[in-house]
Amino acid sequence: MQNPLASLHRKAGRLAFLVCFGAVSAGAPLLAQFDEYKPPGGVVEPPADRKGSLDKAAEDARWHLGPLRLAPWWELKDIQYVDNAFGASGEKEGDITASMGAGLRAYLHTGPKIYWVVRALPEYVWWRENTERRRLGGRYGVGAFAFFNRLTVEATAEKTLEQAFLSPEVAALARAGSTRGSVVADLSVTDRISLFTELKRSELRTEVSSGEAPFDQFDRDETFLRGGARYRLRRGFSIGLGVERATIEFIDAPGRLDRSSSGTSPFLELRQQNEDRFFNLEVASRSADPRPGSSFVPFDSATARFTAGFKTGHRLSSSVYGSRGIVYTLAAGYSYLEDDRVGASLDVKVSSRTSARVFLEAGRNDYRVATPGTPERQDDLLAYGASLTLTTGRASSVGLRFGRLDVRSDLAAFDRSVTTIGAGITFRGGEQGW
Repeated sequence: MQNPLASLHRKAGRLAFLVCFGAVSAGAPLLAQFDEYKPPGGVVEPPADRKGSLDKAAEDARWHLGPLRLAPWWELKDIQYVDNAFGASGEKEGDITASMGAGLRAYLHTGPKIYWVVRALPEYVWWRENTERRRLGGRYGVGAFAFFNRLTVEATAEKTLEQAFLSPEVAALARAGSTRGSVVADLSVTDRISLFTELKRSELRTEVSSGEAPFDQFDRDETFLRGGARYRLRRGFSIGLGVERATIEFIDAPGRLDRSSSGTSPFLELRQQNEDRFFNLEVASRSADPRPGSSFVPFDSATARFTAGFKTGHRLSSSVYGSRGIVYTLAAGYSYLEDDRVGASLDVKVSSRTSARVFLEAGRNDYRVATPGTPERQDDLLAYGASLTLTTGRASSVGLRFGRLDVRSDLAAFDRSVTTIGAGITFRGGEQGW
């Protein structure tokens, strides 16, 4: 049996090496830990100032009824033609889709330090040809946020059903549902030292229509518990150390793979944020072992996530990002894939009302074989795109975008590409998110 103390020493040594490596080579492919798949071209934003964003959202709300603030929202988004609606290899099937929604956010300030938030944002997804993919969903949630002198506490519960990309293997939109609950606390022990903890429980479910990939293979329940300490330095820098416990249980159903796992992982984070730049690096020495009866292949390696943004004048900003982690796979004979990605984007303020963005992202997916005799597989990904946004009012905008994804596999049958051209119209009361 492996010596637990020796294993811990080995993890600590590996983590120290990775932190040094990540700090001097941030442009290399790094990754996100055990996280849901995020499609190429995601916008990189600085860490959220929760209290500041809630204050602004409540102040910008359209209707003020005493201490209650109501912010209406409507959106016509993702109006797009997709030349490969099912993200398949070989013959393509194009289609037109759009999402439209209208709803309300409510903010209640009870005293100077506590916010209560409720949101109900129903949304309808429409497809022109594939009528069976039309669905009603949206985002619904409640949250309580307390900002005391030394203690910050957040408790949220939310339910979503949206159209999203769920896997790098199938570049197609699918219906993803989730129910989540979380409690986050941060206690300032001194002016520089704070303790943090987070408990999160998620239930992930998908709705599969005829012709779609079997995304319900990803249905699972997740529990994450993490805690640690953070030390604040000068010039907006901070360093944190902690430990995370993850338990993932796949839903048992005929024809589905059980890839349930659990593991405990130490992690380290480095952050900086000021007026003209931000930086966020998290590195973890992760271990995940199969639960009883699971076909999950043990994972014992590093994951990381890196983002950085820079402002060069009032018109130009840029960002770089990278990630390394694991993503569950649909392909038979494999347990998961190791996802490495690196990307960059450039944002330009063309005028007071118009902004443009371009991005380029490259990555590699290495599949972990679970069944003997299954061929080794590696996919290389290249994605690029551009968008244009026109602000039409205080809280409304019109957007256009173009995106292209090319995948080349060492198993030629899995070569594929997807091109999207889309538009959207948005009116929001208050900020995105809470």
